[in-house]
Amino acid sequence: MHIEEAIIGLMKVQGFGPSKVKKIFEWSKDLLQIKEQFSNHIPSELLVSKEQAQDFQKINWELIRTEYENIKKYQMKSVCFGQSNYPASLFLLPDPPPLLYYKGDLSLEDKNAVAIVGTRNCSDYGKKIAYRLASQFAERKITVVSGLALGIDVSAHRGSISTQGRTLAVLGSSLDKITPPRNTSVAHQIFSQGAVLSEYPAGHPTYPGNFPRRNRIIAGLSQAVIVIEAATRSGSLITARLAMEYGREVFAVPGPVTSLVSEGPHKLIQEGAHLLHSIDDVFSQLSLSNVTFANLKIPSKISPKTHSKTFLKYQEIPPPSLSLEEKKIWLCLGDMPLSIEHITIQTGLEAPLVIRSLMIMEIRKQIIAFPGQRYLRRTQE
Repeated sequence: MHIEEAIIGLMKVQGFGPSKVKKIFEWSKDLLQIKEQFSNHIPSELLVSKEQAQDFQKINWELIRTEYENIKKYQMKSVCFGQSNYPASLFLLPDPPPLLYYKGDLSLEDKNAVAIVGTRNCSDYGKKIAYRLASQFAERKITVVSGLALGIDVSAHRGSISTQGRTLAVLGSSLDKITPPRNTSVAHQIFSQGAVLSEYPAGHPTYPGNFPRRNRIIAGLSQAVIVIEAATRSGSLITARLAMEYGREVFAVPGPVTSLVSEGPHKLIQEGAHLLHSIDDVFSQLSLSNVTFANLKIPSKISPKTHSKTFLKYQEIPPPSLSLEEKKIWLCLGDMPLSIEHITIQTGLEAPLVIRSLMIMEIRKQIIAFPGQRYLRRTQE
């Protein structure tokens, strides 16, 4: 049995959604042994009933194998819990997709990603802004994430493609049924410059509720969400509010006060979203950088501080008392409070280890904790 088959099987049990499967994965440590583990004692904190455990044991594994083999049949790829290329930012969500199907390629470059979303019924101005912002992000090696819908979404994808940038499209349908069909050609372009993803297996019905659910994946894959033209009750605002819950920054592009599609961005600005004038606003808030910890070299001498717009600081050497993991975290922190999710992505450390290290460093007064589980390096005296 493959780990994908174990996850597909778990998702067939009534009441086992993404959040439940995540808890089971964290408990199991090895889903390849899940059949045997479910035959033995199941901790009460998992809240798995006897009926659910029995339903899992009664699963028709031949049908599960067929669904797994459909991945190759439909020329798809997959990534799931426990695999090294599963996006770390997604796993930190309360209900991450246990298994993602995709066409194209996922890359470490996608750690630096910004979502651009908005209405299908957008103005020409909205399309131009989405296209322009996406192309500018692509020029600076930032992956653009959206939902491949008509209007703002597809304009953002096209903008990234136009400058040979990477872009990720998250569908509310299965990959064998690209929605909307008229964007199929754009999807094929994305295959070679990013990936088109879905949490739904081939042949899965396309229900209206799929689209709001996929918005959590768009928000989870991104470090920031930009809303361009949207109604006050729309999928784009769902994405923005999810992003806020996940500790992401939210930006909104203002528009004419007489336009209905300006109401959504204006409402977000009233609620605390950043007003977006240019992509420099995003860089100044997030300090997005192409530098990762893997290519960071600690200097042999301390040089004066500079105001670098990156997560990682070249100029300072961490205190010698820190452990290796704590040094990684200390170097990641800088002039702006960062969320646990950002720290986890930038350091490559597991989230539980990051949380534990942050608690220890806070007790030692080496870092400062801010509301919303954000952390800042304490200035050395």
